[in-house]
Amino acid sequence: MLSTYGTFGNIRVMPVLFALLMTFPIVVFPFSPLLGYYISIILLLTVSDLCNAKPIRVYFSLIALVCGVLVSASRVHLTSASDDFGHYYASYLSILHGGTIFQYAGGVEFLLSLYFKILVMIFGNLHPSSILFFVALLNSFLFYLWLEKFGLNRVDDKLKSLCIAASLTFYMFTISTLLMRQMLATPFLLFALSYTLRSKMGILSLLLASFAHLSSIPIYFIIRILMSEDRKKKNLMVLFFLVVLVLFSLLVKFSSSLTGLPVIGILAFKLEYYGRVSLFSFDRIDSYVKYLVVMLIASIFFFSEKHKDWKSLLYYGGAIYIIWLPIPLMSGRIFLMLGTVALGYILFLSAYRMSIVLRYFLVIYCVFRVLTLGIYYTNNNDGFDLWYSYPWISENAFYFVR
Repeated sequence: MLSTYGTFGNIRVMPVLFALLMTFPIVVFPFSPLLGYYISIILLLTVSDLCNAKPIRVYFSLIALVCGVLVSASRVHLTSASDDFGHYYASYLSILHGGTIFQYAGGVEFLLSLYFKILVMIFGNLHPSSILFFVALLNSFLFYLWLEKFGLNRVDDKLKSLCIAASLTFYMFTISTLLMRQMLATPFLLFALSYTLRSKMGILSLLLASFAHLSSIPIYFIIRILMSEDRKKKNLMVLFFLVVLVLFSLLVKFSSSLTGLPVIGILAFKLEYYGRVSLFSFDRIDSYVKYLVVMLIASIFFFSEKHKDWKSLLYYGGAIYIIWLPIPLMSGRIFLMLGTVALGYILFLSAYRMSIVLRYFLVIYCVFRVLTLGIYYTNNNDGFDLWYSYPWISENAFYFVR
């Protein structure tokens, strides 16, 4: 959009303007992480030639990342029964008082607990909002590393800052404070998919993903198939999920008659939750489906021709996501990568060939979010509201540090 810059190695710029652009977000963020976050992203979007130079792009991206984490860490905690952080905070306190790190899945999923152990060794007893901050920081930083290492491959140099901006705009920082283990696993899963299991780094990445959340193993192979060129396998995968949905629905329907059976009775007990909710309900049309519709329409005309594997994942993964919507939370958990972590990245690829439109849309969206999350923010009273630990703006620098 603003094209007053050449390459970073030989820039001819107005020194004062350059200094202002570089210092603006870093000066603002100690007084308002919300403003620091969106200002950094708007600069990535608008001062495109400057931000496509990697050092400048990384600088603005890291400020945006830290600010986004601070925004999410301000949320309400330990008040809602549906907030998984209550379980993780108990795990943290256990480790603080000498407990083991082998707490989940029979000790296999120890990576998050190991991170808690490191935090305890360095900082001692942390405030809950600080734990939220450090966990979301790790998860989002790993995703950003993947973006710089693999996500920007096959992306035109002039669009790299736009790719990062879109990816960070729609990265669900708050979910990193909720589904901590799976959000930690997902960046490692992305690395495993990019390296592939033919390399040692790919195997190591999948192992790390599994040590964070064991679901990473089946999800890896599901996504690998959906990103492949084998149409037959992809169609069979969609059919498999459809059959599983039907069988699951039957199990829920007849779960009450299974409760007296050994082993199966345990499964029936777990199915009781689904028996108390309506499996087929329009309430399952979550926010990702709205983005999915937009991305599918845009992808027909504007998807990047260099990323056919991601286009395949959008189509087939989107189909499975919709098929499994009747099962509460299941679609979102299986395809966390699509709907929570890499949503902005896939949106960017879907609008790749109308990048100018995407730039303007994202600028308007950022301004809108500043208003709705800042000046005009209202609580939903759902146990996850922002600005519980500290406000969105203050006259005191670093007021959010505890």
